Amino acid sequence: MRASAQWVYIASPSDYADDRKRLVEEMLKVPRNTLTEENHRVVLGRLAHFFLGIGQRSQYEELIDEFHTLVERSGQVNSRLGDMNQRTKLAILDGRMDEALDTIHRTQAAAADAGLSEWILVNLVNGPHRALIELGRADEALRIARDIPGTVTPGRLASWA
Repeated sequence: MRASAQWVYIASPSDYADDRKRLVEEMLKVPRNTLTEENHRVVLGRLAHFFLGIGQRSQYEELIDEFHTLVERSGQVNSRLGDMNQRTKLAILDGRMDEALDTIHRTQAAAADAGLSEWILVNLVNGPHRALIELGRADEALRIARDIPGTVTPGRLASWA
């Protein structure tokens, strides 16, 4: 199940649209109690990403809410950071940029406290950080990137745009 979720996550949306949708529909039918807690969280995150990518926000939110419940129960730091990342995406989609930036900063601080600054860099670039750039707020993205010690230079950030 986790390997299937990973394929859905990385497969080309345009080349494999029907295959991805069919696989996601099958995965949603699998009883959740057949998954380990970690695999359950990963699968939910990948499926949520799929629905967000095809513009089906209600399914995205349902999966993220389920993910949030698992995260709260697990106490896993990386999952908590992922949950914060998802909440940032929702804030950006809703145009609540101040809330999104606040959550990004809280996520950075939590990642730094846990020794996971590199982890959060990857997740910011693939999520909220990229959204800031695409929304024309590269100055804020650069300011945030500079707050991550030793991981981002202005040239590297510019290459992501």
